[in-house]
Amino acid sequence: KILDATLGLLIAYIFHGIFTYTQGYLSIILGQRLSIDILLAYIKHLFKLPMSFFGTRKIGEITSRLTDASNIIQTLAETAISTLLNVGTILFVSIALSRDCLKTKNSGII
Repeated sequence: KILDATLGLLIAYIFHGIFTYTQGYLSIILGQRLSIDILLAYIKHLFKLPMSFFGTRKIGEITSRLTDASNIIQTLAETAISTLLNVGTILFVSIALSRDCLKTKNSGII
């Protein structure tokens, strides 16, 4: 019984590591793709502005907006990927528990 519990914990830790790595990897990819689209559109918009616009702004204001946009994009990407993986985990565990419950019910243990 102790060996089964140890093996179960080891498998749980391995799956936790795999899911954590996958979550990080997917959030980085999604964040990069979103950043490319949004930040490129922002830079194109900046290039179309007249020079007088830049004379009325402080030096760090424009770069601050770029940094803020990048942080927001990264947070959204991490949240989206985390939510998808959590829903997938809930579905997987629900199916496994339902299947186990049906097996137990059919075997007459309950």
